[in-house]
Amino acid sequence: MPYFFTLLDESLRPRGSRDPLGAELIWSGAGRELVGNLTTVTAHLDNFVFALLGLHLASDDRSAPEWRHFQRFEQVTGHVRVRLGKPDGVLGRRRIQERVSTDSIDLGPRAKILENQRQAGMWGLYSSALTVTGLIKEDRSLTAAGRRLAEQFLAKGTDLAWLSRLWTAQSIAGNDLEAITHFVRQMLSSHKARRELANQLLTGGEKAPLWQKEVYDQARQFLQSTPAGAGARQFLIHLKNHSSVVGEFASRVEKLDNALILADVIFSMLLGKHGVGEEKIFQAMEGLLDWPQRTEMRVPHFPEVHNKELHTRLGRLREFVMAFAAGDLAKATGLLLNHHEKVAIQRGGVAWCFWENGKLKVVTSEHAKPLPGKQDLEQRFGDWAAKRTNGFFLTSFLAVLAQSGITKQIAAQTNPEAVT
Repeated sequence: MPYFFTLLDESLRPRGSRDPLGAELIWSGAGRELVGNLTTVTAHLDNFVFALLGLHLASDDRSAPEWRHFQRFEQVTGHVRVRLGKPDGVLGRRRIQERVSTDSIDLGPRAKILENQRQAGMWGLYSSALTVTGLIKEDRSLTAAGRRLAEQFLAKGTDLAWLSRLWTAQSIAGNDLEAITHFVRQMLSSHKARRELANQLLTGGEKAPLWQKEVYDQARQFLQSTPAGAGARQFLIHLKNHSSVVGEFASRVEKLDNALILADVIFSMLLGKHGVGEEKIFQAMEGLLDWPQRTEMRVPHFPEVHNKELHTRLGRLREFVMAFAAGDLAKATGLLLNHHEKVAIQRGGVAWCFWENGKLKVVTSEHAKPLPGKQDLEQRFGDWAAKRTNGFFLTSFLAVLAQSGITKQIAAQTNPEAVT
């Protein structure tokens, strides 16, 4: 089974997010030094629970899980999660909600909840993280550690009499649907097993990158000391300020994030400027010279990451940032467009925009996106940048940790009377 660390189904990407600056290769390379198994789309602990259980129940002691069985398991548990008011993270939720009022649940290939459920459902998206963590093998059969964890979920004496009928029935209704609903409730309330699964995912398993355990320990402290809603960028700053192990690396990642955000802001603005002359564009960009600590901006080196193309792109980004730090908007914009053109050509395409006779020609146009205002840059830069961070897989990491109930556990340890 191949490992996929980015979104498998291109149709699931938000419209327009085709990464014209090739930023994903850059930020994911840095992010993999912090989080080695989760991806941008594996941010829901419930999905890990049902992916692990589905693979366990869709196999036997002698063979790997069968896709057709797993497909039905994902369909029925997805429907039930939505019916129970627990739709967060359910893959295929839109199609499920269109049918949620019926008294039965259709199953099988004709009842698919996604256009390509095998690729864009839990079988495709969540298996890689479970494999890297050491809970399943390449053929998706469970390892000894995975079986122990699955059995921990099922240790409540769960009634699985409906399981054999699930593999062949055209639909599930009546007593079987009630039994499956009870099963889903049990799995969602298996707090100890959920925490153990989250712990294994977040510490990364035996093949975790060097710093993932430190990131996990620091994330617990971060969630304890930070207001709800704080995200990946705030966590990077926490790591920079509080970790003697990973603080220096986190500081470099924050600087990289600043550079990538700046590049995206400028390029997104350019895509809405078809036919506009250079002088007007550079006049519109003058407010960016108020970027916090602009003259000190640099793109750091990442010798830990062994990817030649990543370092090539970092080099071009570094030249762009140096020109911007010097206040040369024309040179910085030219370097950014040159970088984009090289990324586009490498993919077998053409540049989305370029200078032609002193005006910007945009061949892949989008709505103009406004540049940050003076208040964004001078008074609320932290909040503004936090909404545009590249995440570095830390967004999924923090989401899974929060869903494990760790915040309540921490609160109980510090103030038992405050937690019911």
